[in-house]
Amino acid sequence: MELRDLKYFLAVARLKNITRAADELHISQPALSKQIQSLELELDTKLFNRGKKSTTLTESGMLFVQRAREMIELEKKLLHEFKNIDENITGEIFIGCAETEGMRFIADKFSQLHKKFPRIKINLHSLDSRDSLDFLEKGLLDFVVVTNPSDVRQFDFFQIPHVDIWGLLMRRDDPMSKLEKITASDLWNKPLILSRQAFKNSELSHWFQRSEDSLNIVSTYNLIFNASFMIENGLGYAVGYDKLINSDRIIFRPLEPRLEAKLFIVWKKYRQLSRASDLFRKFLIDKELT
Repeated sequence: MELRDLKYFLAVARLKNITRAADELHISQPALSKQIQSLELELDTKLFNRGKKSTTLTESGMLFVQRAREMIELEKKLLHEFKNIDENITGEIFIGCAETEGMRFIADKFSQLHKKFPRIKINLHSLDSRDSLDFLEKGLLDFVVVTNPSDVRQFDFFQIPHVDIWGLLMRRDDPMSKLEKITASDLWNKPLILSRQAFKNSELSHWFQRSEDSLNIVSTYNLIFNASFMIENGLGYAVGYDKLINSDRIIFRPLEPRLEAKLFIVWKKYRQLSRASDLFRKFLIDKELT
């Protein structure tokens, strides 16, 4: 299997037509059909359902699309890193970010680094912790910023000097906004908007004193900014971190007992980082570059 085969496959998957894909790739339709058939034979699975008007992905094909895209992105990243090995430090750093005010620390560190090495570029990807760690394992990210990872010891890591405060986000005109702090019993019968990983956080799960099934969860979110529209429209109350939503219509109240989340930036153990990424790692840990 060659990367060319993956690019041919992705073109057919995107255009849903072998003839149009062949035109775009500047090869003949029979040659492209033969390449796809050879790929299916090598994988020992059918990737497409071929119809008279369109070519659609099979279930195996849909899985392979994801893997093919990851391999193409990895190729691009690898080529970029090696093209930039020269006397001047250049390159790109790829970071998966949780939603947290602790990103101010990352931004400050990179700003200082960029002043010394202006040819280094940082790429931020807003992902939840589960997706970030998955991308890190696949080599698509150099670092990920996560809160309270279940076992940080499996990574190399640096604890960011910041903690996030859990609380309740609600409309400013809501009666519960008069409370200074929110207890678990205040929320047992309320419509809740929770992150999709909320009950994977053992501390938050313990704080609720209830199982996930016993709560009235009306919506889940991946990014709290999107959830803010649900809050403003009166759909429910969102549990999240402080200082992430700047809206005159939404107010934050901390949980009681107080619940905090520690913040870490992690990277894979035993993985050789690019020069730009390794420099950033050292700059995170050390006050001054040596």
